Amino acid sequence: MLRGFATVVAVVLFFASVVLAQSRSDVSINAFGSFVTQSSGQQVTLAPTASAGFLVTYRHALKQRHAVELNYAFSRNSQNYTVTDLSGNQSSNSIRSSVHEASADYVFTPRKSARLSPFLLAGGGALIFSPVSNSINTASGAATEAKGVFVYGGGADYRLLRNVALRLQYRGLLYQAPDFNIFGYSTGGWQHTAEPSAGVVYRF
Repeated sequence: MLRGFATVVAVVLFFASVVLAQSRSDVSINAFGSFVTQSSGQQVTLAPTASAGFLVTYRHALKQRHAVELNYAFSRNSQNYTVTDLSGNQSSNSIRSSVHEASADYVFTPRKSARLSPFLLAGGGALIFSPVSNSINTASGAATEAKGVFVYGGGADYRLLRNVALRLQYRGLLYQAPDFNIFGYSTGGWQHTAEPSAGVVYRF
């Protein structure tokens, strides 16, 4: 019995070592710029400020050209609202907020060379807008809210060392404009965030 158990353990360890040896995974840390379009509608205009943030990605290759990845990103900006009433009078308020992204993407690599690996990606997830409680916020009653997001983009990895690469990429995010659950702050429209980024990749 002990010999049979030892044989089973040896077989399992052998196949596990083969799987790990064939594993093509990487993690990356990226810095990005966040540039958000305005959204207007329902007598409301939302104009977020540009900002910077960071993106952490885990990517796992399923086959030579196909991979999946998980992302977490963080940035912080000001959401500037201008509301026009029925008399044409305007009022402006600003909400300083943290923006968290949790998403998953499909990644396609059309071809590879010894050093360069271009890729395209598409996926989705959620953006969480969380008001920062400080004296900068001029709107009262702002609450944290989540919005579904569609993510697309592309870029390339350039290998520097055996397990280290430089990643340059562009990601685009499309989602409904946030209103922080404040009545009268909804534009009813969509926003687009452009995120060019650069980072370091470690493969294992």
